Amino acid sequence: MAPPPQGDDWADAYLHRPDCAQAQSLGGMVSDQEALAALAGADVTVPCPVCRPGMVLKPKTPAAHRQGACGRSP
Repeated sequence: MAPPPQGDDWADAYLHRPDCAQAQSLGGMVSDQEALAALAGADVTVPCPVCRPGMVLKPKTPAAHRQGACGRSP
């Protein structure tokens, strides 16, 4: 996550993929779960329109569901 670009008074933070050229060195690395929580949270966290991190974020599924132990297929 990084601060919003200069001139963006709307967003609190921008979410980038680690290899995004638009990301600044400020901010920090977060897990997929933290990134998904930030995008769904009350703060205005915006996914970068260049690297589109939402395309690779995957919610964590419970181990029982992944293994089919709950009686449903994943």
